[in-house]
Amino acid sequence: MKYWLLIGLFLSCDVKAVEFLELRKLEFTEGQYEGKVNRDPYLGINNQKEQFAYHTALRWDFDLVCVDRLVCMYWNNEILAKTTTRQYRSVAWEFEGGFSFGRVDIFYNHMSRHCLECNEDRSFPLENYIGFRLKIYENPR
Repeated sequence: MKYWLLIGLFLSCDVKAVEFLELRKLEFTEGQYEGKVNRDPYLGINNQKEQFAYHTALRWDFDLVCVDRLVCMYWNNEILAKTTTRQYRSVAWEFEGGFSFGRVDIFYNHMSRHCLECNEDRSFPLENYIGFRLKIYENPR
């Protein structure tokens, strides 16, 4: 029933322009940690020989369908990696998919982090939530 309501919303508009699969953002981030960072409760690293060195991220945001730029269905993704002086230690994926109605977004967010080559059998951090965003101010540049 809720999907029919959304489809009805799309069809009831006086549609002038419909856009499909538009890449809104693609960015790569590389960062280096400052000082001695050798503790992470999730990864269990606590020694002087191995320290965290780099944080790497790849982000891409898509508008799947937009109707007159007033209503958009979007899907934003980010893959993050954390490395030490020896190897990659963890990788994470965060995505957000939802609908944007001008200044209001309704979305679903997922974040999971996975340990690479962990010695212990443990569950990984996982966060899933449904959210509401009200954009109070946005620079139109």
